[in-house]
Amino acid sequence: MPIKTLQAYLELKKSLTPFELLGRSLAYNPYVPRLALEDLKRPPSQEIAHSILYLDAGWDLEFLLEKLSQADKARALLLDFTPLYIQGMPALEALDLLGYIRRLSPKPLIHKDYFVSQYQILESLVHGADALLLNASLLAKNLKEILEYSARLGLLGIVQVATPKELKTSILAKAPALYFPQNFNTLLELTPQRPLIFKDLDDLAPNAQNSYGADGLVIKLSKQT
Repeated sequence: MPIKTLQAYLELKKSLTPFELLGRSLAYNPYVPRLALEDLKRPPSQEIAHSILYLDAGWDLEFLLEKLSQADKARALLLDFTPLYIQGMPALEALDLLGYIRRLSPKPLIHKDYFVSQYQILESLVHGADALLLNASLLAKNLKEILEYSARLGLLGIVQVATPKELKTSILAKAPALYFPQNFNTLLELTPQRPLIFKDLDDLAPNAQNSYGADGLVIKLSKQT
């Protein structure tokens, strides 16, 4: 993700809807965050981790809604906007999908995006997110600030970690929850007891074995063909 391109995209959005105006819109915002850390914590007596259904914001809407209909057993939904950046920047109204999905489903909504600023965090809240999936590599030294700002707004911050260095950064930033899309066993061994842990599960039914070490499993169903 070219940071300069992303920053230019955000500056355009800010020129259309300034930060102050976005903040004032919270006074009549119908979306209150509904996801607390305790909601995703797996009790010691529970053998199988919570399911979190993965949804790609780039999917055809009909296909996305078909997958959404399979969310009955999911604890939450993870709506990933990062695929929209593959061929450029998303449409300015792309985040409207958050509100649309929130109106259709009672499940808490985790928003994954290339978050680099407080503006995006506020924007996510306004559009209906309950939690955020942040990237430790992208935020680096700003991770702690973004986590604290998210918490002040009532949004749960989950941090995606790929390396031991990113894990250390996340622990120092007091991340309440961590997502390991790769290198799970290695990172799990290095992780203190405190944070919640999430990992991927591709096209498999959750069970005690693949739930090992995780509070939540991000269920990635077959992709659109």
